Amino acid sequence: MPHYINNKQLLDEFKICKKEGKTTRQMDKYIVLMVTNISKGFRYKDTELRNDVQQAAYVQLYTKWQNFDEEKGSNIFAYYTQIIRTAIMKDFNMFYLKHRRSSENVSFISLDSFLDNDKDTDY
Repeated sequence: MPHYINNKQLLDEFKICKKEGKTTRQMDKYIVLMVTNISKGFRYKDTELRNDVQQAAYVQLYTKWQNFDEEKGSNIFAYYTQIIRTAIMKDFNMFYLKHRRSSENVSFISLDSFLDNDKDTDY
């Protein structure tokens, strides 16, 4: 399996898939390759989180793969990359917001109480 894919390969395979109305085995390989490589650009607490965000990217891309419009542009690679990155970031942020709120190691200080205690301090 190649370590990269170019726009022409992806666009050619997209046209075949569009005719068939479903993704081909080759397109599935391209999607796995893209999600795997793009997800490496993020730092993860553990492998379970990496798997979760990759799964979110797969769901989004398989939901939206056929929405690419060749009349508006020819850069399908950028289109798919944006879908993957957005899905990963969205799931990643949901994970950290969920865990930040439930964490016992994190405490929040009200800005009002902080400022009330330092009335004599000039900033």
